[in-house]
Amino acid sequence: MRGRIVSTLFATAAAAGLAGTAAAQVTDPVVRYGQRLADPGEFYLNTEDAREVVRYSSPRDVRLCLPRNAGVDQRAVEDVPVTVAWGGYRATLYPGNCLYFDAQRVMVSPAKPLPNGQTIHGTIEAGATGG
Repeated sequence: MRGRIVSTLFATAAAAGLAGTAAAQVTDPVVRYGQRLADPGEFYLNTEDAREVVRYSSPRDVRLCLPRNAGVDQRAVEDVPVTVAWGGYRATLYPGNCLYFDAQRVMVSPAKPLPNGQTIHGTIEAGATGG
């Protein structure tokens, strides 16, 4: 299931329980449990709000990937691109692709409204200090 938009109990609970900003306190225990299950280097988007996925004191080499949906029923789950913002730059990342860049802070958000009950799952790696 890695790297796809998933419709799960977590995604359904997140869509129902996360109205508001990404900075809002999550109180739904199912959503909090699902967020704790995320491995280091993974991110989930389940609202239209921007989410910070990297913050360092100096720029780092960043690899951000949005794997293509690999669900059981491809017609039931839509691939949704994300908008990536860093250091005054902005790019749209489409499923099945990666971006490589140097950044100190990185924000991601869905590039278009998410279908009801869907969550975007992506991966991110931040390596050595950029040069």
